[in-house]
Amino acid sequence: MEKLVEVTQEYPGEVEHVFSPACVLLWRCAGCCGDESMECHPTHTRNLTAQLLKIKPGAEENEYVVMTFVEHQTCECSRHRPRQRGRKRKERQRVKDCDTCLPPRR
Repeated sequence: MEKLVEVTQEYPGEVEHVFSPACVLLWRCAGCCGDESMECHPTHTRNLTAQLLKIKPGAEENEYVVMTFVEHQTCECSRHRPRQRGRKRKERQRVKDCDTCLPPRR
């Protein structure tokens, strides 16, 4: 589904700046998987670039910047496992039939 995402949510190191627009419209996975132990996650993503006005309060000049955001293209349900220390990769059990985990629609 399309979702308005705050720029500072995607770029938390930029909180001292104000961006115009403050949010970007991105396709994101959404929905429930019918089982509390499972979550809807993206399986394929793409990068989307947008030109934004970067404003530094108190500065005389502002600048236009090109920023990259991750957009979800396909989604599926997978088992949620708590993070374990020392593991570089986290394996998730995947479920192919995911009726309520909604992939982005165009």
